[in-house]
Amino acid sequence: MKLHPISLAVLAVFVAGAIAGCSENGVDNAAVVGAMTATTATDAVVSELGAPETKGPETVRPEESAPLEDRRLVPREARTCEPVVNHVVINELLIDPVAVGDAAGEWIELYNPTTAPVDLAGWFIAEDGPGIHQIVGELVIPSGGFLVLCRNANQSTNGGVTCAYQLSNFALVNSGDSVLLLDPQGNEVDRVVYGPMQGYTTSAPAGAAIGLRHYSLENEALFFPEFPADPAEWGDLDFVVATTVFGSGDKGTPGARNDGYREQNHPT
Repeated sequence: MKLHPISLAVLAVFVAGAIAGCSENGVDNAAVVGAMTATTATDAVVSELGAPETKGPETVRPEESAPLEDRRLVPREARTCEPVVNHVVINELLIDPVAVGDAAGEWIELYNPTTAPVDLAGWFIAEDGPGIHQIVGELVIPSGGFLVLCRNANQSTNGGVTCAYQLSNFALVNSGDSVLLLDPQGNEVDRVVYGPMQGYTTSAPAGAAIGLRHYSLENEALFFPEFPADPAEWGDLDFVVATTVFGSGDKGTPGARNDGYREQNHPT
């Protein structure tokens, strides 16, 4: 079967869109493949239409065709390697520790996906209820780095987690609560609201943290499945329960990539 040259151009564009994304070395496949396919498609059009014919002083083609770039053909759904999340993210929560009590062992992990370090001095960790804490002093989270905030920063009594900062006037309710990250002006930067799925009365998994599969995924709504301690119960949800044991026996990855992490070629 012989494709019309314009069909070849369109096909090339869709191929570019189909494999667009980021490679492991950070190269934008959409840009590279898009350039390659545009050149290939243009060559196909020229080849199909044939060499120019000379007619008097003018040179014309057997069939006039607008240049490919004028057709505004671009890879469908092509996206760049630039992260679409440009703020600090609430990435992992240990809501119900069992190695130690809640007041000693609860923690929140933040992740910075931006290209610059962020100083959290003056920022707030809050909930929709009365709990709120303003961070005092310099507290920098590096680009691509993690930072763990704990109710108890003493590693010998908090279940063995290394903490960057100790929170006060703040607690995580096992059955359902909210965590808000606010900038010094009180503007909401990120939030996680958690609780059981509709129809269930489950609480947070005992002794295991819950983390995002990828920082770019939706984290505002965290719903506990029927059996929240079972990783299989989380299926394709954006969050997943931790399986890695740390410190005194609870599960989680404080300060490191979450269990169940999935690279996203096209972050949304």
